[in-house]
Amino acid sequence: MKIDQWLNSPWFIRILALFLSLMLWANVNMESGNAPAPIGSLPQVSRSNEVLSNVPLKVYYNQEKYVVSGLPQTVNVQLEGSSSIVKTIEAQGEYEVYVDLQNLSAGPHKVRINHRGFSDNVTVKIEPSIVDVTIQEKVEQIMSVKVQIINEDKLPEGYTADQPISVPNSVAIRGSLEQVQKIGFVEGYVDVAGATDTVKMDVPLKVFDHNGEELKLEIVPAVVEVKVPISPPGKKVPFKINRKGSLPKGLSIQSFEVTPTEVTVYGKKENLDKIKMIENIEINLSDIENDQTLEVKVPVPEGAIKVSPEVLTIKIDVENEESKTLTNVPIKINGVPNTQGISFIAPEDGLVNLTVFGARKLLDSIGPEDFDVRLNAGGYSKGEYEIDIEVVSGPQDIRWELNPSKAVVNIVND
Repeated sequence: MKIDQWLNSPWFIRILALFLSLMLWANVNMESGNAPAPIGSLPQVSRSNEVLSNVPLKVYYNQEKYVVSGLPQTVNVQLEGSSSIVKTIEAQGEYEVYVDLQNLSAGPHKVRINHRGFSDNVTVKIEPSIVDVTIQEKVEQIMSVKVQIINEDKLPEGYTADQPISVPNSVAIRGSLEQVQKIGFVEGYVDVAGATDTVKMDVPLKVFDHNGEELKLEIVPAVVEVKVPISPPGKKVPFKINRKGSLPKGLSIQSFEVTPTEVTVYGKKENLDKIKMIENIEINLSDIENDQTLEVKVPVPEGAIKVSPEVLTIKIDVENEESKTLTNVPIKINGVPNTQGISFIAPEDGLVNLTVFGARKLLDSIGPEDFDVRLNAGGYSKGEYEIDIEVVSGPQDIRWELNPSKAVVNIVND
């Protein structure tokens, strides 16, 4: 056969191509120091047997209705196949190991662990391959939130942390009946170290049993907003309410109750030492025509930062005014060192009548001993004088009239 006929033969071309390919492969292997494979053999494919440890186990189930227990969190996966494919699987991680419980009812079950996302060219073995699982109905219990303040001893000197306020102040705890029955309390923590003003923060919550061991249960919401007021140094002081005006004619105060009875002022200690009383609190009696409850703002004294409470509650009960006459009320003398040198001409016995006006309940409880009636003889020399008689003090919410309102006295000593 001529050479040009060989060249035109398809079989000759194929044999020649195979020969050249084998020669090229042998030449490459000799250059790299490897002995050439026998003519006619195929290249060997490298295989690998790898174990993927602690692969997360995904669980599919109705999370609104059930809780599951008994499943491992991770499993081991053995892969066997081409080294390149196994390494690609490890690098990309595009696989999943899971159990599907969506069609199972409550109770104990044995389930097979499934997988997906692995190449069809590798053999996959999962350890364990079958697991026990318990499916239980989910129940819910509402629990109040307890907020613990930590590092309160690290507040600046004199500062104190007040009661924490949580929003919301209760949460839902969800789990199996067995789990929920173990709940002791729900708690969060707020660090107030170094705080000089109200601390506000979002606080994650934890659930504990009665022994203080944490329970891994669902909390809704799992985070609450907490506010802890921080108060500077404080001091309790009394206050005085100034009454302006008068009740409408014919009315009298039957009771006058103020809540609370003391006010706390806050500020620097050197400023607080100067504050003895809060005096500039006023109410206008002219505006009161019937029983009323008033709220009166407490002014912040000079040098203080704030007061607590900021408002006083004043409950005023009124009723129609009545009268009562107290007889033989003694007159005391002021202004002279020796009252033995003074004698009364009128009233001769040195006694007056006092007509008092007020609510019946108050009138029934008072007598002459509740009034201090005096005249001031200071600055007078010997002689006979007419001097005004005054009621120096008497019960609150009572008005009075003296009879007589003047006394005639004789002074015999200079």
